[in-house]
Amino acid sequence: MTMRRNYSSARRATQRISPAAQARLEKVYKRWHWGEMPTHVIDCDPDFPPHLVEIGLLMELHLRPFGANEDTVFAVREDDIPNSHVGFDTDHKHQRIYFQCSPALRESGRDLYAASEARPMALSRVAEELGEGHHANPRGYVRTNVKPLGHLAHLTYFTHKRGDGPSGYIHEMGEEGGVPPVLCVSRDGRFWVAGGTYTCPSPGITR
Repeated sequence: MTMRRNYSSARRATQRISPAAQARLEKVYKRWHWGEMPTHVIDCDPDFPPHLVEIGLLMELHLRPFGANEDTVFAVREDDIPNSHVGFDTDHKHQRIYFQCSPALRESGRDLYAASEARPMALSRVAEELGEGHHANPRGYVRTNVKPLGHLAHLTYFTHKRGDGPSGYIHEMGEEGGVPPVLCVSRDGRFWVAGGTYTCPSPGITR
């Protein structure tokens, strides 16, 4: 795996980004990564928002099933980490998070979906009924049906921030009195979050 693998943005595969929009995304990326400049633009799923900036490469999702006290860790295979991304929507008021899942991660997600006994429901409905915080507002979610798995307790990602160098980061979702989002999976194996009080300002993910 290339140790330094930074991306300026994620864009929908069918959409071109204007030079002005690209410049804005690069500025957001540089600020979020403490002065590191982006090196790539990646294509993402066509139903994603158009102006995403990468947080880092997805390494682990720590799931806390509803009613449980311990986490289940979903670790991305080491050789698959360069193909799995975490990004946030720069146009959303609270910087909603998205996962660009690799084919191998989607295969694991499809198995998880099939094994889950949860009832499928719209992602926006999960946010409204099971989520809390400002991301519980059902507006703006991608129109897809998912199965809610539990709360996303921790998110681990790899990126390059100036001063830290290439590093892995683990963020506790819902820290400092916040509310963690609900982790969901859709039939096609993609992972989603709904609800929660997190934001993604320049210092990193908060709450």
